[in-house]
Amino acid sequence: MSVRAKSWKYAAVIALICSGAVAAAVVGVKIYKYHYVDKDEEGRHRVLREDGRKMWVFSKKTADSPEQAVQTAEEMDLLKQQGIKELVSVREIEVNGQLDSRRLGYEYTLSDGRTIRQYEDDPDTGPGTLVGERKDEAEQRWKETLKGMWSCRLSDGQPFHVTADGQEVSTYERVVQGRTFSFEKVPFVLRDGTKVAWSMSRLVEEGQSTATTSGGHTADTEQERKDLLEIAILRQQDKRQLIGIDELAANGKLDRRTFVYQYQLSDGQTKDLREGDEHNFLLNKEQRQEWRQCKNKGSGEDLGTYEEKVKGRMFVFKRQRFTLSDGTELTWSYGTLKNDP
Repeated sequence: MSVRAKSWKYAAVIALICSGAVAAAVVGVKIYKYHYVDKDEEGRHRVLREDGRKMWVFSKKTADSPEQAVQTAEEMDLLKQQGIKELVSVREIEVNGQLDSRRLGYEYTLSDGRTIRQYEDDPDTGPGTLVGERKDEAEQRWKETLKGMWSCRLSDGQPFHVTADGQEVSTYERVVQGRTFSFEKVPFVLRDGTKVAWSMSRLVEEGQSTATTSGGHTADTEQERKDLLEIAILRQQDKRQLIGIDELAANGKLDRRTFVYQYQLSDGQTKDLREGDEHNFLLNKEQRQEWRQCKNKGSGEDLGTYEEKVKGRMFVFKRQRFTLSDGTELTWSYGTLKNDP
């Protein structure tokens, strides 16, 4: 939609709100009035349409007063009737390998500049068969699976995501209503054995492409994928050895702490992987880049060593101090296993 077209349509909406007579001239558009109901348990404003057939629930961030909630509902009603919205995200759910439902995420821009995002059923697929308690279970399993996922990058630079039980999170692209979206497909299984794949998307900018398929990998990256899937299972079973600890503090406060684990694979290989333990991310992008440059140059001041027991094993830490150009003082500690006597 062009800027001129958007401006004209927003102006039309404002005019409709102010004058019921104008609404009569717009085919298929009807002015509905709303009245305020109450706040729900989460403190959100609820407003109901005069015919009782539509209720809106707005967070305080969207509408901070009953009056604004009513005004927002009436304007949203008009925007929906006129189809003045922008598709910005898509959610797809597969059940036993077949597309079951698709939800379209639209962004509505109000006359005062506020934006509201709302998911609506794709009329081409409908709400799907996964409903009620099974839908609630699927959403809960999806959230649990997301928490157990971990990510890295293959040697060709492509991102690789895997679930805690060793299933690859594949990516794909799909064009919906003329816009290209990149999806990440998260697989899981319900209690009754139903196989579900829950895919969320992000909009792909024109000229970019992010999705990859296994057929696009080289022999080396294909082996990497197999190794990482095996590592995911070993990680879930905690069959790994902690061999290093990397800590960075900024002005005396922990910025990040990373564990280095060694995995023994079934083909005899050993793989070392860094996995975050605690991240506060106190440094900004420029500070972190300067810190890496200082570390690579070896310009740190030696602060000696100390010993600490971590997860039942003794580590020897070497400490160094770095001072960034803005005066930020960094302390970097790297711990390795203490040799057994």
